[in-house]
Parts: sequence; structure tokens; C-alpha cells
Amino acid sequence: MIAPVRRLLDLLYPPKCILCRRLLGRDEADLCGPCRLALPVFDEQLHPGPYCSGAVAALRYEGAVRESLQVRRPLPVRRRIRPAAGRRLRAAAPGGD
Repeated sequence: MIAPVRRLLDLLYPPKCILCRRLLGRDEADLCGPCRLALPVFDEQLHPGPYCSGAVAALRYEGAVRESLQVRRPLPVRRRIRPAAGRRLRAAAPGGD
């Protein structure tokens, strides 16, 4: 039941890249290919502070990532950004996917 509804919604409101708003291809989710390749990956180790035993950063807060968080987005777009960010953080965490 959900799959037909999802297909109908995708037909009426095609999925777009959460950063550049370009229409996504069938094999793309959340981000288009160019945005995925241009992501400012945070690959340095974060050092815990006195009030924190550890921290994880998946991406650098710059460029399109920064702009996407600063721009006021419509609610449907914000609802798609949260799970995408969660998947990225989960993958960046020690022992992540």
C-alpha cells in the first residue's frame, strides 16, 4: 500500500537533491551525484573536551552544507534533510555502517 502512494507522490513532487534542488535520478537518494562528490567530508579526529567524552562530525560546516542549513527550507525538504544527515552521522561514527 505504501509503495503505490510513494510512487504517486514522487510523480507529483519529484525528489530533488537536498543541497542543489536538482531532480534526482532513479538510483539517487537525498543527494545528486555532483553534490555527493563535492561534500566537504570531515576526516580529522575530534578531541573530547572536559564535558564531552567524544564527538562525531560527518561533514565540514562549509559551502553547500552550510548554505543548506542556513536557508529557510520548506517543511517537506527539512523532513528529508534530517534522515539524510542521520545516515551520514551513523556512517561517520566509530563502528558505523
